[in-house]
Amino acid sequence: MLLLSILLKKPMNMRRLAIAAGLDYKTVEHHVRLMEKNSIIESMGGGYGRVFFVSELVLAQKDIVANIRGVKNGKGKNGKK
Repeated sequence: MLLLSILLKKPMNMRRLAIAAGLDYKTVEHHVRLMEKNSIIESMGGGYGRVFFVSELVLAQKDIVANIRGVKNGKGKNGKK
């Protein structure tokens, strides 16, 4: 969810995403490939300048993403603990 949360705020390349997340580049690369394969994120461009962003499919389901985030933070459906 961390990488997705970062990309929801601002599209960026993999290096910047790794720095923003405070994670190893290879770890981010692995998870980005999985998310792209599963249509969670999309990309534009190529090489090191390739920019990743949240897919339209996920953006259309923002409420579900918000609920997942709330559950992860120990909150129920209504946003309360």
